[in-house]
Amino acid sequence: MSFFMVKRAEFYIENNKVEVFHSLVKHFVHLNGKRISEEFGFLNSEHYFSLNGNNYNLRFSSNFIKPIKKSLKVQKNSVPLNLENSIVHSSRALLFLVIVAGVWLGFLIGVNLYAAIWG
Repeated sequence: MSFFMVKRAEFYIENNKVEVFHSLVKHFVHLNGKRISEEFGFLNSEHYFSLNGNNYNLRFSSNFIKPIKKSLKVQKNSVPLNLENSIVHSSRALLFLVIVAGVWLGFLIGVNLYAAIWG
């Protein structure tokens, strides 16, 4: 697992452990420890998988302005599921990493612009 991958959610479907992870630009879904879906997306992602003859749709969305606000919606055969014992984790670590990367990138651009204009 990558250093920049953060667990966002964990829940069970029919005694199978489903985990949602994300990195800077991708979301991943693991079923019983095995990766079953991978999608590009910074704040939102949608994943489809089949389990025991049923089709599941998992939609995860975040709010960049309010990183604590997030939603996880799961549908089984197009019918919404009410998950019990689900854990949805905050994305504060990723937000901090994005802010640090943005400040560093801004610094580098500023130094180069200063050198180009007055150097």
